Amino acid sequence: MSKVAVIKCENYDLEEVKSAIKKAIDLIGGIDLFVKENDKVLLKPNFLAAETAERSVTTHPVVFEAVVSILQEKTKNISYGDSPGIGKGSSVALKSGIDEIANKLNVKYADFEEPVGVTYDDGVQEKSFTIAKPIQEADVIISLPKLKSHALTTMTGAVKNQFGCIPGFRKAEYHLKLPDFEDFSTMLLDLNKLVNPKLYIMDGILAMEGNGPRNGNPRKVNALIVSSDAVALDYVASQIISFDYNTIPTLKMGFKLGFSNKEEIEVVGDGIESVKVTDFKKPHKGVGIGRSLMKLSRFPIIKRLFATIIPKPVIEKNKCVKCGVCVKVCPVTPLALNFEKKGKDYPPEYYYKHCISCYCCQELCPHKAIVLKRKF
Repeated sequence: MSKVAVIKCENYDLEEVKSAIKKAIDLIGGIDLFVKENDKVLLKPNFLAAETAERSVTTHPVVFEAVVSILQEKTKNISYGDSPGIGKGSSVALKSGIDEIANKLNVKYADFEEPVGVTYDDGVQEKSFTIAKPIQEADVIISLPKLKSHALTTMTGAVKNQFGCIPGFRKAEYHLKLPDFEDFSTMLLDLNKLVNPKLYIMDGILAMEGNGPRNGNPRKVNALIVSSDAVALDYVASQIISFDYNTIPTLKMGFKLGFSNKEEIEVVGDGIESVKVTDFKKPHKGVGIGRSLMKLSRFPIIKRLFATIIPKPVIEKNKCVKCGVCVKVCPVTPLALNFEKKGKDYPPEYYYKHCISCYCCQELCPHKAIVLKRKF
């Protein structure tokens, strides 16, 4: 039986958040079940991009502080880290406010830039990974995901948070290698099993809806969700925001492949209904349908249908500042967009025949200048 604790928490007051998280952990077995005296604990927040806490892109610093305060009753050997989609984790920590909290509490930053190759014979999709060295060195990993919508996976949460354990631009290589979204999601499930966080504490007090995971809008959900089972936690989170779990490939594949059992999830605490949101805005429709045809796209008729159904990234020129982030993160060769046609005084131009619809450009655009559109 996988226990998932849902605790209602309506603001980021430190004492309220700490009390809620402690209650949630107690409800699923207590901190002693997950952390031993003097364990080397690594916290893995969501550091997608350098944004302020109010933007709801990253794990909130108060959630981070509350977790550290609880852990320091067991161990002082605590560090934190992540590899964002672009830039350095330390820059995200500084911008989000976590760096200030970490310095105050004497929590060290773990650099995720150094890669370590590991084999994973139990993998369903992947039998080996390149992960950040601090992952391998920790006794206990605690994942601190943020509840957000996501253009590719519909929702991002506990499972996908471990994607940041892969250093730097190696993450983009998986979009190229695994264009089918179910294969990609199975890889995420394998990675999560390999990294093996002992505990997941999701920040859903202020979530993100719509054009997530970076360019959506903050949305109050007032929930802290805690479990030792990432798939079970994400399932409960999906029910809180009224998403069909079958539209979330990490959940669909997680249950199908036996990473968790939907029938054996026990919700404890305040329950789903206490925080349920019925009008949480979803990402652009059609992504899942189109990407499900990816494996068949070698057939001309399917390829044409695929090109019609799946949304394509489009630059809104009035918002574009020509920063080049979208070009830098594009994983394909030749690039699906570049400055070659008009130069860097103009927005980049897309070459859709090269585009694999990974949406890295949309996900990481710092100015909300890229939107997803279909032909009809």
